[in-house]
Amino acid sequence: MNKKFYRSSKDKVFAGVCGGIGEYFNIDPVLVRVLFFILLFVNGIGLILYLLLMLITPKEPTTIEMLDAENKDRTEEELSSITNEKFQTANKTRQIFGIILLVIGILFLIDNLVPYFDLEFVIPIALIIFGLYLIIKSKASK
Repeated sequence: MNKKFYRSSKDKVFAGVCGGIGEYFNIDPVLVRVLFFILLFVNGIGLILYLLLMLITPKEPTTIEMLDAENKDRTEEELSSITNEKFQTANKTRQIFGIILLVIGILFLIDNLVPYFDLEFVIPIALIIFGLYLIIKSKASK
């Protein structure tokens, strides 16, 4: 199997770096986006790494080129079905990422408005819960 790392053209929010990493390692790109977002608060490492990967990683070949190369013998209906599935996955990923950003924004807003609310405890607890969720989900899918 000759797998290459590209910036995704199908599953992208900004430049396709996280989508490409997700496709390459066969993981959900939302997880990669969350990791980059968390690294953003570690002296800006997430932003620097993202920009570096954006500059040095080539763009993925277009959908038409890939479909022509991979699916020479398939009918137009099969190709249309494949393309629709990929676009639905991209939309779902954007929706999940939007929800994550919304929750983070609400947490910061509550932190500023409610005097006894402290993010020092919420973020570690949220990360622990998210990690447990991923472990349980991976065991359930086996």
